Amino acid sequence: MSPSPERPRSRWRLLRRVLLGVLVLVVLALIALSIWYHSHGQQWLDRTVRERIDEVVDRASVEGYTFTLGDLETDARNGDLVVTGARLSFDSTLMDSLKLGRLDYLFAAQADRIALRGLSFWRLLLYREFKAEAIELVAPDLRYIMGGARLNMAAPFQRIDGGGGVRIGLLEVDTVLIRRAACAVEDLGDRLPRLDIAGLEVAATQLRLAVGKHQQHVWVSTEEATFNLDSLGTTLPDGAHLHCGRITLDRRSRTGNIRDLRLDPSAHDLDSNATDRVQRTVLALHVNNIAFNGMDVDRLITHQVLSMRKLLVDGAQLDASLDKTLPDTPPQARALPPAALLALRFAVEVDTLAIREANVRYRERDATTGRWGQLPFTHMQARFAHVSNTVDTRAAPVPLSGTFSGVLFDSAAFSGTYDAELGGSQGFTFTAQVRELPCLQLDQATRPLLRMVVEDGQLHQLDLRIVGDERRAKGTVAMRMSDLRVRVEPGTPAEERHSMFGALLETMLAEEYGGGLDMDRRKSYQVERNTERGVFTYIWHVLREGIARNLLPEAMGRVKGMIRMDKAKLRAARTERRARKRTPK
Repeated sequence: MSPSPERPRSRWRLLRRVLLGVLVLVVLALIALSIWYHSHGQQWLDRTVRERIDEVVDRASVEGYTFTLGDLETDARNGDLVVTGARLSFDSTLMDSLKLGRLDYLFAAQADRIALRGLSFWRLLLYREFKAEAIELVAPDLRYIMGGARLNMAAPFQRIDGGGGVRIGLLEVDTVLIRRAACAVEDLGDRLPRLDIAGLEVAATQLRLAVGKHQQHVWVSTEEATFNLDSLGTTLPDGAHLHCGRITLDRRSRTGNIRDLRLDPSAHDLDSNATDRVQRTVLALHVNNIAFNGMDVDRLITHQVLSMRKLLVDGAQLDASLDKTLPDTPPQARALPPAALLALRFAVEVDTLAIREANVRYRERDATTGRWGQLPFTHMQARFAHVSNTVDTRAAPVPLSGTFSGVLFDSAAFSGTYDAELGGSQGFTFTAQVRELPCLQLDQATRPLLRMVVEDGQLHQLDLRIVGDERRAKGTVAMRMSDLRVRVEPGTPAEERHSMFGALLETMLAEEYGGGLDMDRRKSYQVERNTERGVFTYIWHVLREGIARNLLPEAMGRVKGMIRMDKAKLRAARTERRARKRTPK
């Protein structure tokens, strides 16, 4: 018996009625939802978004933080969220907790305007994740204060709940624009000076921000990013002020530069009336341009590692001055370059450091004469390979090597090499050569510092070789010189003249004793290092010792000749007197 054709038709009519009823209910629900949204939905969305933002900020903060929003506008149809007057601040009492070590950092921020375009409200409401097509921050102002711990970018995010050790996605944005940003970083542990940044402009695409809770690390990745900074300034522990002009970084090309870098001495160091100043080398530095090539911007942002293929310092002018009329400084050990590099509080990995067209002027004021002498180096070029403090001391030592050249006293060419190991040892090898220096140029140092006038002479060759470490150095100094002539500066007080080696040297170089001094010698030396002096004073001590060892044989030979000549003169004078006595009048 076949089924009745009326039964399928009745079932189909029932199904159509059910579907039609469901459709009517859906339409009615949508109509009701639309009516509700137009009446209350915008307020609900704004209130819920505020609650989610407050919740995220609260999870990343500790007790004592206050977060406020000014105006908040949402547009669910276009996925727009605009916040004006956002501010995150902390209670002043938290500073005591930071100083006592109960907190590692304090963070405050504010922004005139935050705009998110193409925002996924469902992801924000359900998963507390910000996924947007574009975000724009106008005039954000950030302040980060560190206590006893190292700067940790992940710290504000580690309190946000997440599972296990996996990365927690916090922010995904196709385009990020930051306008007129400012930032201040302070370190209460005195490891880093206060840092002030102004006029920061950032443009980035495909930005991803995530944090791994147990790894205690934040990941930042971008496809393209450019950074432009109007100025950066900081005051160093000794009171000197460091200022940088325009700074640019480009992630895609991995290039960047810093223009108009200046290091100005503290006002105290320049105050001649200050009674508490002590002997210390005062530095003033100006660099026209510093260029980066092959820079790892991601590591700089995420790990605070300054990693690059080449760093070029172009057009530097360094003035160093030491006033020896001031009281001695308290004893303090100085590290040599390898140890100083390893002791830096931030990671550095530079394959090649190049210096082009640098000028260095060293000035020293003598305690006796009260006058300034100078030693100028011009047109300096240098190149150093593998400047890094992230080496593994358990592995084979990594060499730090460099070459340099330039002009001394605006007339004589000099060049040299430097080699050291970055494996915990402070051992180094240093060589330097000077060619064809007119000794008259030395007068600008010897006259004010030693009251010794250089009248003539030519230093044809000076070769210095040092093999040393933090305790002692040995090596050789070779000198070839002709017709050196000096005399004591006219007007030198008699008591100083008689106590000066220069007076003896002046007598030795008189025409009657042979005139100008000639020399062509190579002598070995060994000296102990004064640990309170830096590398340049160490090298100067070695050079002075080597020159003295070369001059001593010549000086002793000249003194012996003087004695022989004086004895011959005395004998001749006695013979003449005796002859006159025998001659009848």
